[in-house]
Amino acid sequence: MPASKQLHPEDAQVLLSVMQILFSDPIVKAERWWRTELKAERIFKEMRERDKRPLEAVNFEWVALRAKQWTQKKETTTKK
Repeated sequence: MPASKQLHPEDAQVLLSVMQILFSDPIVKAERWWRTELKAERIFKEMRERDKRPLEAVNFEWVALRAKQWTQKKETTTKK
């Protein structure tokens, strides 16, 4: 492996720092809010009506709905 591609202890520290940020409570709460509380359906519905594009962002609505269902399912199974 070339010297420029070798890993160093500092690289591991940077990775751990990034992971600590990504899994911090505020970030986890923000992701949960985005997936479950954003009311994506209303936002995209209004956009489609305004722009007269009936299929615009339908896939985003589907993802938001599936994420909400998945989160609810996981939260109920972990509470048991």
